[in-house]
Amino acid sequence: MVIDGILDDDAWNATPVFTTNYQVFPRTLSKHHNNFSYRVITTEKGIFLGLKATTENILRIRTQENDKVFSNDHFQIMLDVNNDEQESYIFVINHQGNYFDGNYNIGREIDLDWSAQWEYQVKIDNDNWIAEVFIPWDTMTFSVEAKNELGVYISRFDESSNATYASAPVNKEMNGFFQKFSTIFNHRC
Repeated sequence: MVIDGILDDDAWNATPVFTTNYQVFPRTLSKHHNNFSYRVITTEKGIFLGLKATTENILRIRTQENDKVFSNDHFQIMLDVNNDEQESYIFVINHQGNYFDGNYNIGREIDLDWSAQWEYQVKIDNDNWIAEVFIPWDTMTFSVEAKNELGVYISRFDESSNATYASAPVNKEMNGFFQKFSTIFNHRC
């Protein structure tokens, strides 16, 4: 699959599109179907994500360095690769193509010192922006007893509404955060 910010590969066309998301900040937990959508494909090499954000206003362009927390429109991907509800890898990309990655643990701490090699491409259209992402399995550490399942949590900060929407009705400040991750099958073995 070519990572080009265009979700037109045959594999994307054969993959379900998830459109349900929840407003998690401010924490109304109201259900939405038009803020963002996502698709997930796992292979023996890694995980592919196709993320599409609906935009109603022109997105602001900012001078920004990588490896800093974003305040503009962005997607956040959290992967609990051991599916043990203790920690996750975090991958964040904004509409300008800036990114950061790190670890997030059950103590609600983000460590941006961890860095990985992953691929992404962003494309902006009139009413949306798309991030196409590939994260190789060998960039992450798995426990020996890890199953073929992993937890996935995807969120989007929408700068036009100053709100965060997520794939599950929970945010990082809430108890039971990791338990709400979606479980998907992992083809790494």
